[in-house]
Amino acid sequence: MGYILSVDGGGSKTLYCLYEIENDYKEYIRGDSTNYKNIGIDVVKSNLEKNINEIMNKKNISFQDIKYFVFGFSSCDTAEDYKLFKKILEDIRRDMNESLEEKVFRSENTPEARMAAAGTAFEIGKERMAFLKMEEEEIIRLEEVLGVETDENRVFLSQKFDEVYDEFKSNNNEIEILFQV
Repeated sequence: MGYILSVDGGGSKTLYCLYEIENDYKEYIRGDSTNYKNIGIDVVKSNLEKNINEIMNKKNISFQDIKYFVFGFSSCDTAEDYKLFKKILEDIRRDMNESLEEKVFRSENTPEARMAAAGTAFEIGKERMAFLKMEEEEIIRLEEVLGVETDENRVFLSQKFDEVYDEFKSNNNEIEILFQV
């Protein structure tokens, strides 16, 4: 299934439309400003990432499911503005396509920067796991309804992620030492 994401960016609000090509279905959300002249480039990037993730999560799709993108921004008036938005969108695309490992090792080569990148990567993973957890809970409910006997030793991917995440949070000092190597 393919999708088209349209973004109409303005100074006070930004409208997002995710169009499902095969079923002729549209999902809409409204987000904050994407006018960098008013709020700055970093806030624009953050707003775009947050809302693109939100609309993808509503349909439970990944960035790779979106086949076409259409963007219009109120502050994109000159060739220089175009270059700025192109860079923002390229960064968002890269961030959404990278693995957690790539995010960590793309960071500056200092222990502090790598720790910050690792923390950010885990936060992104945590958001993505939220949807997997819902699917796993549905599997458990279906097994109960169908009377399927489950293996008490099984571990779902989201449970394993939570264990690794908790270990990361509790052992930051040891991990920092590893990154210094």
